[in-house]
Amino acid sequence: MGEGTTIKVGEVELAYLAGFFDGEGTILLTRRSALRVAHRGARIYLCIKVANTNHDSLLRFQRVFGGNIYKMPKGKGVRLPAWDWSTVGGMAEKALSLLRPYLAVKARQADLAISFRKLQIALNETRLHRGGHEKYTEDELNQLYHIREVLYATRNGKGRKY
Repeated sequence: MGEGTTIKVGEVELAYLAGFFDGEGTILLTRRSALRVAHRGARIYLCIKVANTNHDSLLRFQRVFGGNIYKMPKGKGVRLPAWDWSTVGGMAEKALSLLRPYLAVKARQADLAISFRKLQIALNETRLHRGGHEKYTEDELNQLYHIREVLYATRNGKGRKY
């Protein structure tokens, strides 16, 4: 499912997925490996995930929003098999936009993640006008990292250093 794909899903299904995401999901603004982006400067991208032992529930997320499902490695002790569904970038933004009216716990995080994507797109347009291959300016990086810091601070009132 590409970023230009229109997602059609019912209100009940979105409400179910939003409740599931509120309890089991994660919204990340994560950095790519320095080796992968050395020629383009620091890169941050939006990623949303849901981890669970119920594979069928994750298939519902994949059917509606695309993305990938991976089997998670077993931890110590007796544990059920678990899977991780994730999607990134524009599809993650679309998923959050559709889930947003039904989110309670992660509503603020979703708002920040959507703001991050809009700013990222605007900054990328600016970079294109500068020739497209330049790194983000220090001010541009600070804007992106600021949203990231605020998003992580909304998790149980604690910030997260990456």
